[in-house]
Amino acid sequence: MSPDRDESAVRELLTPLADLTYNADGAWQSLRSSLDTADQPQLGSRRRLPRRLVSAFSVGAVVVAIVISSVVIGSGRANHVAKPPIVTPGGTLLSFATNIHDVTTLTDTAGGLWLSSWEDAILTRVDPRTGASTSLHVGQSRNSIITATTADDELFDVRFDTGQLEARDSSSGVVLRATKQPAETDTLTAQGNRLWVSECCRGSSPSQTVLTVDPSTLVATTEVIVAQEGETPQLAAGAAGVWLINEASTQLQRVDTPHGIVIPLPGNDTGLAVGASVVVLADDSGRVMGYDPTTGALLFSLQFGVAEDGGVVPRAVAIDGDTLYVAIPGHVLEFSIAKKAKVGDVTGLDVQRLSVGEHGVWAATDGSVVQIATS
Repeated sequence: MSPDRDESAVRELLTPLADLTYNADGAWQSLRSSLDTADQPQLGSRRRLPRRLVSAFSVGAVVVAIVISSVVIGSGRANHVAKPPIVTPGGTLLSFATNIHDVTTLTDTAGGLWLSSWEDAILTRVDPRTGASTSLHVGQSRNSIITATTADDELFDVRFDTGQLEARDSSSGVVLRATKQPAETDTLTAQGNRLWVSECCRGSSPSQTVLTVDPSTLVATTEVIVAQEGETPQLAAGAAGVWLINEASTQLQRVDTPHGIVIPLPGNDTGLAVGASVVVLADDSGRVMGYDPTTGALLFSLQFGVAEDGGVVPRAVAIDGDTLYVAIPGHVLEFSIAKKAKVGDVTGLDVQRLSVGEHGVWAATDGSVVQIATS
């Protein structure tokens, strides 16, 4: 959906109970006048960091209606040179230009922010303080890095062209160690000082093999066989465990414990994040759902509308402490998980990836990285 359609409004359902419903059209009409008066600056350049908006809430309801203003983003590519930081009126958030336009991975490491492009076969480091950047060519177009994460202060990636899992210096990008994976590796994540990878197609039946890997040796230590359809899963880790969702999106499963809980899913996933007390899934029906990692119960649901009806499909989700970040076209929305309420909105961003790390919360767009929150 294009974010410049004046009549397309984001309608959100925020409730602690799965069976609680509301009248979205009525809520939208009741809040429209107050939201229309809010200051919503246009994004004149992708290098400008947009300002936050103060959201309007209806009394006695946990319904937030947001106007998506028309946002015009130039189609020209940015030059790959270091830019001086552009700071918000608050003086803390930064925005830097990059040479990455289709963002495959965004990883916050001890040595800086690392972005990769599947289309251009580029791996770029951005200094999160100055914006200075360096780039490496890795593989060839559409035959390069497919996933990345960080552990033990190093950058780890999986190459599609070589089938290797690589450990890189997080400051220079130099490959320190590499090992060829025995099967096609689909995704990679880290929990503490352990890596987790998923591989497909080892046997005749549809399944995913989830492996734990020692980052210092790249040797697999354990494996879990998960009977799932699909070949391009998502794997995410956090304090609430390691969770796998597959391409067919039939189930979300915890894989770091024996007989991990399995949650049936209603739609095709567009994002997965794991916090301390919640597992969050975004899907292509315009929903962001939070599940209890112990019982699998639905804790809350955010509804942004159905794409076929002009609604918004969330593009990425991330969790930092109590805050849930949801990227939709033109916005990065911030929600308090404990309060089940919207607490912030950074506007004017067409985000492709979100990352949470020691340098804060960062969003990657076509040609820039933007700090959404400090660490």
